[in-house]
Amino acid sequence: MSDQFKLAIVEDNQTLASELELVFSQSDWEVYLADCGEELDYIMRHQDIKLIILDLNLPGEDGIDILKRVKAAYPSIGVIILTARITSSNKIEGYEAGADIYITKPARAKELIFAANNLLQRLVTDREKAKNCHVLDTKSLKLITKMGTPIKLTWSECNILRILAIAPSHQIETEKLKSDLGDPEITKEKIEVTISRLRSKLKNHHELSGAETIKAIWGKGYQLCISLEVKIN
Repeated sequence: MSDQFKLAIVEDNQTLASELELVFSQSDWEVYLADCGEELDYIMRHQDIKLIILDLNLPGEDGIDILKRVKAAYPSIGVIILTARITSSNKIEGYEAGADIYITKPARAKELIFAANNLLQRLVTDREKAKNCHVLDTKSLKLITKMGTPIKLTWSECNILRILAIAPSHQIETEKLKSDLGDPEITKEKIEVTISRLRSKLKNHHELSGAETIKAIWGKGYQLCISLEVKIN
């Protein structure tokens, strides 16, 4: 199935999630289900999701917080909020956080299908325009600059950039970074060496030579300081 039809549904009501999965699957979408932010993060790491249907009342991390950090890391992704929060202030908050469409529950399946198809069509057109940020291609292990220059990365360098890009406010504590890297042999010292090497590699390219790319937060961890869209093929 074409990647352009990959959809993530973030909904902790299992009955509703299953119903939506069935409806969208029958309409030629490839559907992935998550019931919280962590599960969505896992899906985003492994699939090139084009559109998210997001509930706001979720266990753990609130849907608005999820929306903000996902849109920061994947600015071209489409997001439809599907929620029981119905006030005008709720809707304004959702749009300010980056939602493309705000739909209140209950919603008819046909409305959701039309909304998703129309949004996808617009997003495909938008992606053809010039990008306003650098792109991290996790398949080829390259950072593609705004001007289209590819910078070859190691697996560790690429993974660190990916983790920082999707982290809340692009900041992460060192221990959390160690955990997310998934390497039991990784140490704080190895992370410092890898990030130092990565900074030098990025600064060797004229587009990034004058920019602070990754900042160390003393006693805490690191922060990504450049705009970066994550691409997963």
